[in-house]
Amino acid sequence: MNDDIFAIRQVVEPLCKARMRIILVCHSAGGFLGSAAVKNLEVGGTQTGHGGGGVEKLIFVTAGLVAPGQEAPASLPFMDFQEIVSSALTPITPFSTMLIP
Repeated sequence: MNDDIFAIRQVVEPLCKARMRIILVCHSAGGFLGSAAVKNLEVGGTQTGHGGGGVEKLIFVTAGLVAPGQEAPASLPFMDFQEIVSSALTPITPFSTMLIP
């Protein structure tokens, strides 16, 4: 996950330093990844200076967050793709057989 956080920061940090104001929209795991990536990059923050640029808002759309001072766990149960694939392979009644003649 650290590589994801680093990748987001590599995009956002230069924009902040170029005095742009950023609104970051985070979805799903992007909630904790994005919020970790922009730490101290808020407008007027310690790493953006007083040039006016920085992250102005964070918008979370059905996003995961961790409590302040905590880190995301190395394994996330909601991202267990094996379980999802197994349930996707379970046969269901085809829609065409449910139609009334």
